[in-house]
Amino acid sequence: MAQTPITNQSTGKVYPGKFIWHDLLTSEPAKAGQFYEALFGWDIEYHPNYSLVRNGDKLIAGIVKAQSAEQQ
Repeated sequence: MAQTPITNQSTGKVYPGKFIWHDLLTSEPAKAGQFYEALFGWDIEYHPNYSLVRNGDKLIAGIVKAQSAEQQ
């Protein structure tokens, strides 16, 4: 089954040293999202398993609940 990408097609451009995408694993995704919304003004699109972080109209990151040692 084909999956639809969450971003536009690759442009082929290279950005050495530039922040492109980050996944934040945390025990408290909602609190982390609220923190970054307040700190940077980013918009968080909350979902049960993986929330998306937007800076303006650009998707820049994801937030996911980290598994505890007992869950691994």
